[in-house]
Amino acid sequence: REFIAANQFSIADITALVTVDFARVLKLQPTEENHPHLCAWRERMKQRPSAKA
Repeated sequence: REFIAANQFSIADITALVTVDFARVLKLQPTEENHPHLCAWRERMKQRPSAKA
């Protein structure tokens, strides 16, 4: 899946991205080895213009 809860970018993706990024601050980093789909999704979300702001 490209997005978390729908066929397009939604509030679910925004909420999940904030949660995953906050977890990284707490040193709870998902790894490519353990969570490849989550890591791929995060990279796609980070490429969005709104995430770069």
